[in-house]
Amino acid sequence: MVPAVTPDAILALCDGAPGEYAPCLATDADGTLWRGDVGDALFHHVLASGELTPEGRERLLEGALRWLGALPTDRSDTGLGGALMARWLAGAIPVGDFCGLQAALCGGRSEASLRALVNTVASAHVGQHRAEVVELLRQARAQGLAVRVVTASLRVVVEAALDAAGVPYDSVSGVELAREGDRVLPALDGEVPVFHGKVQRLQALGAWPPVLGLGDGEWDQGFLQGAWVALLVHPKPALTRALGAHPRVVRWG
Repeated sequence: MVPAVTPDAILALCDGAPGEYAPCLATDADGTLWRGDVGDALFHHVLASGELTPEGRERLLEGALRWLGALPTDRSDTGLGGALMARWLAGAIPVGDFCGLQAALCGGRSEASLRALVNTVASAHVGQHRAEVVELLRQARAQGLAVRVVTASLRVVVEAALDAAGVPYDSVSGVELAREGDRVLPALDGEVPVFHGKVQRLQALGAWPPVLGLGDGEWDQGFLQGAWVALLVHPKPALTRALGAHPRVVRWG
């Protein structure tokens, strides 16, 4: 474990990276750039605010029938969503499947309606950003490193959360909804990037392997293993164990 705990010290470690490493900082979003999960916040907001569309409600019911077995007594939007969240937290729903369902519930609406929805959630999330990580991103970008965000949440809500707090970035790769004209559909366009899927997104951008990688969860281990320096931000125990053999690991929190 490398005892570097400041942006300057972390970036100094990156100076020794061999030439085959891409000059970029690759980072997860939820739990890493901010406390909490903006994808979860969007999920709860859609269910509790009456923003769920009829098409989204069909997807919610499909997910409940698939993963709950027996429907709960409370079959309201929030009741079904709460039961699904509990199953996910218990490890009974794969991370990619649950993140995909959360995103799909936002479909069945116009692009403008989706934008208004994610802006509301992003604005409320501004106070959750991790100041020390945001400062690292600013310094990294000032030193010529591109900032590539790779997330299992809906891309547009992560972009909105970054923009609302003025966090610098060059690209966000995340969950995409299928589109038809000016409408977003309650279906995914492509896979949810978790585990090796995050590596594939970075490869597609020509940002692999990255000089610096940031993450907090087990599904970040693939791209962090390939980074010259791996920064674990308030990491889950499974991620700490998975990165135990990495030669240049830094832990914040």
